[in-house]
Amino acid sequence: MSLLLFLNLLLACSNSNMQSTEQQSFGKEINGPAFVIKGEITNIKSDTIRLYDYYGIEFNELAYTIVSKNEKGGTFELKGNIPEKGIYFLGSDSKNGSYFIVGADKEFTVTGDGVNLSTLKASNSPENTEYQQFMQKTAELQAQLQSLSQKIQQNPADATLRQSYDTVVKLQTAYHQTFIKQNTIVGLLAKIFYMEPFGSDPSHQAYKTDIEYIKNAFFKNIPLKDTSIGYIPQFFDKVNYYTSWILSQGTSNEEAAAKISDLIKQLNPKSKAVEMFYIGSISGAARMQQMDLYFELAEKYLKEFPSGRFSDRFKKDVAGAGNTRVGSPAPDIILNNPEGKQLKLSSLKGKVVLLDFWSSWCGPCRKENPNVVKLYQQYKTKGFEIFGVSLDNSKDKWIQAIKADNLTWLHVSDLGGWQSAPAKLYQVSSIPTTFLIDKKGNILAKGLRGQALEQKLAQLFP
Repeated sequence: MSLLLFLNLLLACSNSNMQSTEQQSFGKEINGPAFVIKGEITNIKSDTIRLYDYYGIEFNELAYTIVSKNEKGGTFELKGNIPEKGIYFLGSDSKNGSYFIVGADKEFTVTGDGVNLSTLKASNSPENTEYQQFMQKTAELQAQLQSLSQKIQQNPADATLRQSYDTVVKLQTAYHQTFIKQNTIVGLLAKIFYMEPFGSDPSHQAYKTDIEYIKNAFFKNIPLKDTSIGYIPQFFDKVNYYTSWILSQGTSNEEAAAKISDLIKQLNPKSKAVEMFYIGSISGAARMQQMDLYFELAEKYLKEFPSGRFSDRFKKDVAGAGNTRVGSPAPDIILNNPEGKQLKLSSLKGKVVLLDFWSSWCGPCRKENPNVVKLYQQYKTKGFEIFGVSLDNSKDKWIQAIKADNLTWLHVSDLGGWQSAPAKLYQVSSIPTTFLIDKKGNILAKGLRGQALEQKLAQLFP
């Protein structure tokens, strides 16, 4: 799982006016484990070395020290305190450096080449040595899986490739399993990586499919009450991946929000782990362009962390979210139907309305129409209505498509194509796009099609 720094915000400070070579550490007042990190770096150009706390979408600088230059490069001694034992980033800035476990050993030494500080190695630190070996082996196994996965996509019928893939999965699972009983940061990291292959344990019989298993068991091996998980970057990665993955499997925003909330309740309240879970989930929602979920989670974050690290950012995002969020009153649309009669979306209050943006030239729209026709016939007598807004330019083609597809509900259009006023009002960037509106005129759901729409209507009209 790669780190998703979708916002490139650097918090490093300039110290170009500091001429002293005294190795004094500078940092924030932190009440946590003390540390001493010594360094011998060849070819180092930077005047400072800095320690950062990883926050998923940015780094928080905790301390820095001046590098004493010499003929070979430079040396440093960085002292300070960290909030909690965990994995932190050490480097010349937040881009050039390496991750180390800080807090396990009160003092350790790093060596390496200043040209590429990502190659730094720790000595006199058993846990860091084990950590670096663990990450190297995991990276090797994941590289094999990625290579095999690409080959399988090119040759899906090759049973030998699939067998090889399964073999490497078992090797990775067995490797991580050797660490999960350790009461160390490496042990906790192994629990984050560890995922039993579906069907490998009798308990998996509780799930009908591997998708259901992953949805419900993705975090089962992680001790969520352990606040240290908030200080492990891979925990953010796992949350981000989980949110992106369940959304890619067709999970509704409503279900995704419920699952995320259930998991957050299992974390230690107000801990950094909670904050990281919110940030990972919000990042995953943004990655999948599910902005309603993004804003819903951002609002929950603001309630729990009103003065949190990301509060100002999310306040601005929520304030600029627009007027088509789930739960908001549906903006009114007043346009003419094909016969020239004016219709109002707001006149349909008291009914459940599917606001459907489509056009005659949209292949996916026309392909979806038979399903919508079936649902309309099934529920129209129970208080269900459809308000179709066409992005056509041609009135004749619009009318022909209505007749050809037997679309017997309400239709309007200003024949403006992508410049259609309702499309701009509802921020429509692709079609088909739907908004399900409740009896009070509020937006109930967005983007429902096919089986998802069918299931939602079945809930509303039991």
